[in-house]
Amino acid sequence: MLRAFTLQRSFERLACNAYCRQLMTQLVDKTLILPCNKQYIGNRRLLSTFSNDAFKIRKQYCTEANSVLRTDESNAPDLLAQQLKRSESVIAVLALVEQHVSVMNDSHILNALELITKYKGSMKKEILHKDENFQLLCKHIRKKARFFVPEELLQVFKCCSVLGLSSNTKTLQALLYLMRHAINDLEIEKLIFFGFLLRKQESNRIVDALKVALPLVIGFQVEAKAYTYSLGQLTDIMGLFGDFASSAPQKVVRTTVDALHNRVQTSSLYLQQAARLLASLSKLGIYDKVLLDIATNLLSKEGEKLKENDLISIVRCCYILGYYNPELCDMLCTEYVKRQLDFSRTYSFLQILVSNHHFSRSLTDYVAHLLTTDPKILENPNFSIVVIAQFFAISDTTSDKWDSAINSILTADGQIRSLSTKPPWLSLVFAKTLAVLARFPQDVFDQVLKPESLDFLLSQCKKEKQEDNLVDLYLLDQAVSTECMDYSGAHLSPANRIKAQALLRESGMDYALQHAMQKAFGDQQYVKTGVYTHLGHHIDHLIAVNKFNQPVTTALAVSDKDGTKVTYVEDLVIPYECRTIAVVVYKEDDYCRNVTRLRGESAMRLRHLKALGYSPVAVSIPLRCVTLSQLQVAFFDSYPTRLRQKVVVRFTDSRLCCHTPSIVTILKSCR
Repeated sequence: MLRAFTLQRSFERLACNAYCRQLMTQLVDKTLILPCNKQYIGNRRLLSTFSNDAFKIRKQYCTEANSVLRTDESNAPDLLAQQLKRSESVIAVLALVEQHVSVMNDSHILNALELITKYKGSMKKEILHKDENFQLLCKHIRKKARFFVPEELLQVFKCCSVLGLSSNTKTLQALLYLMRHAINDLEIEKLIFFGFLLRKQESNRIVDALKVALPLVIGFQVEAKAYTYSLGQLTDIMGLFGDFASSAPQKVVRTTVDALHNRVQTSSLYLQQAARLLASLSKLGIYDKVLLDIATNLLSKEGEKLKENDLISIVRCCYILGYYNPELCDMLCTEYVKRQLDFSRTYSFLQILVSNHHFSRSLTDYVAHLLTTDPKILENPNFSIVVIAQFFAISDTTSDKWDSAINSILTADGQIRSLSTKPPWLSLVFAKTLAVLARFPQDVFDQVLKPESLDFLLSQCKKEKQEDNLVDLYLLDQAVSTECMDYSGAHLSPANRIKAQALLRESGMDYALQHAMQKAFGDQQYVKTGVYTHLGHHIDHLIAVNKFNQPVTTALAVSDKDGTKVTYVEDLVIPYECRTIAVVVYKEDDYCRNVTRLRGESAMRLRHLKALGYSPVAVSIPLRCVTLSQLQVAFFDSYPTRLRQKVVVRFTDSRLCCHTPSIVTILKSCR
């Protein structure tokens, strides 16, 4: 039997002869109608086993529109093509297939498939797949598929995919098998489109192999032409790499990102391109602030054009990357309320807002309205009451509407009981969140603070180093001891309280205002820094003033009895009838990320100190100052005497900081 290359060379030598040229074209098209049909049937079968050579020969010898050369009938009209063009239903197309399937060439097959795809709404997919004429067409496609050029092969594959044929059917298996070779001859746009079709196919061996090969094939083209592609092409390439992230070559991905950096300087993204770019960056795990800022800023401005599913997808992508854009979240909150989305769609967005400490009054009002009008929502096990409670505890703001919604959460007995069957840390988070909201249901707190749960949580802290659980227990114990006076259950041991205090001190208690406070109000005899209550409440600076609002000295009556070098307020000797001012310094992390409001957990400390009889004063310090020493000089060191006479000090110098949280009260009259 002749080898494939011998056959091809023979065809090239015969190409000069017009008759042989016509014979070659008919041979490749498998439409031989001459007496020599029998002579070439063996060669035709040999040629069908070499799909690569078939593509090359077709390109060299076939005429435009894949039409068959005729000697006397080259100008004759194609009656079957005209009849297909006049068809206006799937049934009419299938009837033509039944009558003329034996003479249908590549163009006829493609036209028939496109018409069936166009009118597919008139017949259910299940009925279409079982139709005998459609099965006959699929069989004919399998016979002719090896002689399609790559572009035709892709078009046939697209139509079959749209018609719902599974990747496990014989027809799609044959097409996918041939696409292995065809992808090497496709342009970048066709490859991207094929990737879009491929990712929707059911997984099997050939599909999985193509998902690995396709990014590599695209990578060869990108390495050579990346900086010549348009912005739209580059975002589409990034989208394909995101869809096949596991097989995307990292070097080519970096090259594409660099090319995007060059293109965004001269071109602008469209809305859908921005959404696709954001999704691809999240799938690839690439945190590129420049591209993220450009994409999210556009989405923030044109958010009203987004679809409902895009609202959730965009925020989730930002959450995966750890990227936050307050303008984008504000726009999304507005759109959720404007479109009146149901709670099932809103719930997934609440999880994102809770994680980013993003506060929206309008969305909180809307969620409260949904919960009060339909309390059965809370009975749905798909909606965690822990997340819903955390959403209302994002900030220190309250309202009557929110109180009603929070009370509805407390009546969700089924969900509360189900917490006992889940990991204990979930009950701990729920109980701490209720404490932030100043709610103290006895059954919830008994479930968390009972000896068995406490022992389990503390053991987990030791084994898995889950120190956050210990801090949460610490804050919960503070809340119960301070605000729930009738509680008689278990408490944290003194040793665990000391350990939790140490963890909090390690988290960044730098006392940046210590020097300035002492220079303004007196030395260490007047200003005590870094003190605690016996319940564990931390006070940054403590000042005692008499009835004339003058600072007085305080002394330590008891030495360091537990060896922790911690000063407790209860151990200080404070003169009679003096007021104790507890200065609490809040930093940027203590505020909501989009508004200058304290987070609910941060504000709880002020509430506790007030309940214990102290006069709490909140001081806000910006973290993004040029230097802390400049801040001290600007507001304290230069005006120590004047500071005593001022009721209010304002941190509003934009030259020193980017984050200016509002007016800060230091003292209420210190003359």
